[in-house]
Amino acid sequence: NYKGTKIECQATDNQLTEFNCQITLQNGYTLTKTTSP
Repeated sequence: NYKGTKIECQATDNQLTEFNCQITLQNGYTLTKTTSP
């Protein structure tokens, strides 16, 4: 259940080849994920 979940993604470079995403769950737990599109 992702209700109340906040996801923020920010590019780590100008070429937009890598994104650093921070996921904040409703219970306050934080996940950090680095993704490549």
